[in-house]
Amino acid sequence: MMVLVEKTESRRTVVGKYGTTKSVTKVYVLTGTSNEVVAKQYVKNETEASYEIEGLLGTPLYIPRSRIDLEPDWTDEDTDRGKWDVTVDYEAAEKIPTTVTGIFGFDTGGGTFHITQSKETIAKYPPASTDHGGAIGYDGERVVGVDIVVPIQQFPIRFYHDNSVVTEAFRQRLADLTGTVNDAFFKGYEKGEVLFMGASGSLREDLVWEFVYKFAVSRNKVDLTIGTKGSGHEIVGIDKEGWQHMWVEYESAIDETVHRPLKRPVAVYIEKVYDYESFFLLGIGV
Repeated sequence: MMVLVEKTESRRTVVGKYGTTKSVTKVYVLTGTSNEVVAKQYVKNETEASYEIEGLLGTPLYIPRSRIDLEPDWTDEDTDRGKWDVTVDYEAAEKIPTTVTGIFGFDTGGGTFHITQSKETIAKYPPASTDHGGAIGYDGERVVGVDIVVPIQQFPIRFYHDNSVVTEAFRQRLADLTGTVNDAFFKGYEKGEVLFMGASGSLREDLVWEFVYKFAVSRNKVDLTIGTKGSGHEIVGIDKEGWQHMWVEYESAIDETVHRPLKRPVAVYIEKVYDYESFFLLGIGV
């Protein structure tokens, strides 16, 4: 009768450069036959065809059995020629990366933003003209404002997922996270600075999914001032996270010097316009 017993030093593991399991080696002792063909077939039947490892977000992944080696553990003088040292290797294919390969590009072209308030009024002509406290384009009834380019860095991340990871629940999770902002530190950026703009994926011939995750960055601001400094009408100490929306409320007044109507900022509002979520749920690390 053949018996296969796993050794205590079994399950040696090699970790790849991305931090995932590259290979696992299991070692056994087989007794009960001196026929190598019979022994190898027995080992094949009694060992797993694939080895389970923990993948992204705890999802199980499986690396296939790649080789079975048998080495006889007897000499020509032994009467009992039925003992083998057995090695079973499980190895992930080199062409299948199972984790992030890095940011492969970026775009700092910026985005357009409509503002009604300047950072500073540089000059007025004539100098005695009404001070509107930085309000832009007041036409006698409303503050018209102007469109400017603001710094918004965009970056994609290419990531590879095993076919077993990309389930309907996984795809729905990516859809639900699209249009949300990071609720904690992510890829070098502070809470509130990164907007997830969605992901696209395609299944390759080797049954590996290739995804591109798209993000945009707008940096947080602290201690902003709205209005003309020293005018007595400025609003100071304003903090704003990158993807929050800031708008200014104005009041009507009369410039006592030139006796003309004007608009002055009286309040600043910081609005939450995107939900905050954990980007850990994207499965690409933080």
